[in-house]
Amino acid sequence: MAANLQRSTPGRLLVLWAALMTWVLIYSWRVHLNRADYDWCDYPTALGDREYYKALADNDFYTPCLKFPGHADGLYRRTVNPVARGDVRMTKLARDATNRVYVYVDARKPGRFFVKAGEDRYVEFGARKFWPEYQPPTAPAGK
Repeated sequence: MAANLQRSTPGRLLVLWAALMTWVLIYSWRVHLNRADYDWCDYPTALGDREYYKALADNDFYTPCLKFPGHADGLYRRTVNPVARGDVRMTKLARDATNRVYVYVDARKPGRFFVKAGEDRYVEFGARKFWPEYQPPTAPAGK
């Protein structure tokens, strides 16, 4: 009995290898036919980003300094101090036009844009929030 077992071991290995390769072939064919079911969607977060915000313009509150490629109008800084937000919940949107920093959005509060200023610290950008700069009145001409 022991002699027959030794003689049929290579045959058993070949049968096992053929069965495994048949399963791999069927699985790869199934993946090929239903490719959309196996696509991996990755939504990168702010974890590990070390490109922190530094002033993009002389006065971020009155100058639209955060711009995206292809868009003429920019976004203004809306907060004086960085806001505490978790890096895990911030989703990376794109890089700004200067390619210095990433712009993030918060999935819980859409429509607001953030730039990372430190670990779990963000500066909000958006439409102009502050009053225009003071301009002294001018005297009428001819008086």
